[in-house]
Amino acid sequence: MQLQTEAAVRGTDEDASVSRLSAVSLGYYDDPFASMFLKPSQASRRPPLINIGTTLRTRAIDQLVGKFLDLPRVRGKGAQVVSLGAGSDTRFFRLANNLIRADQTGQASTVLPTWVEIDFVESTTRKAMTVWKRRNDLLASDAGSASITHGGSGLASTHYCLLPGDLRQWTATVTSKLSMLDTSAPTLILAECALVYLDAACTRELMQWFNKTFETLHAAIYDPLNLQDAFSRVMLSNLSARGIAMPGLAEHSDPGLLRRQLLGHGFTRSDAISLKTYRKKHLDHGEMIRLSQVERLDEIEELDLLLDHYAVAWASKAATGESLSWSSPDRD
Repeated sequence: MQLQTEAAVRGTDEDASVSRLSAVSLGYYDDPFASMFLKPSQASRRPPLINIGTTLRTRAIDQLVGKFLDLPRVRGKGAQVVSLGAGSDTRFFRLANNLIRADQTGQASTVLPTWVEIDFVESTTRKAMTVWKRRNDLLASDAGSASITHGGSGLASTHYCLLPGDLRQWTATVTSKLSMLDTSAPTLILAECALVYLDAACTRELMQWFNKTFETLHAAIYDPLNLQDAFSRVMLSNLSARGIAMPGLAEHSDPGLLRRQLLGHGFTRSDAISLKTYRKKHLDHGEMIRLSQVERLDEIEELDLLLDHYAVAWASKAATGESLSWSSPDRD
């Protein structure tokens, strides 16, 4: 039964990959690597609501990662990102290639961080194979240092490390593999649709380990919310029919509860908002208009309903008081 559940959860990563490629193919945002983790036969056009939701999810997490890399203690220095349940996420590859272009134009102000991704062994094995075959495209300047590890289920290069591990057994299966991390370096936990698959005890164990291990710690989280309404009930019913359980939803009934949960894990500052709030308060107005015009979306109420059921959160613990706090764009 556990193997069936793991397979179902891995299937959600394929869904996310298809949605990513759909949004990119239609021009919602740029990701030259979106097609590399899917077979051509897997490509499928998603509805406008999903395309916009995928884009906003990507924008929000990209913004938090960018804020982390731009913090005074991080900018121009070594930093670390640990991505939990990363699946086929392409964020490191986009970042590495963007920094190369910035270097070539003399505009680079950010140093590529050490980036560690952790996921089920089946997922990392598949990703390691793809990254190895396309390393010159994906890893940029790291390609020459890349090597396959963990019997084919992992990959390591100067800045990028892909590790097999079960987040539900954090201490038993993962922590011993993280010896390459510097406990004194500023570190970001990235968890995009990951914590919701863990029960409260597993999340607590994982988060408390990070807070005890690293002096300066930040987190960027994206997860669905259970608002206990008709939309949530349909969502949970559809997931259950696919054999997918989300025990973490009990902790994610609203953004405020997610924020309090992060503070309870040892962070000193935190905030959480719905994607609906992110779109209205933290997305540039011109970009908001552009996204609605890509496929001429008219169903704003339906979009708001969808976005209200997903949250993006940040949390910080730094002696300097630095945080990933939101900033609103100019709305003129």
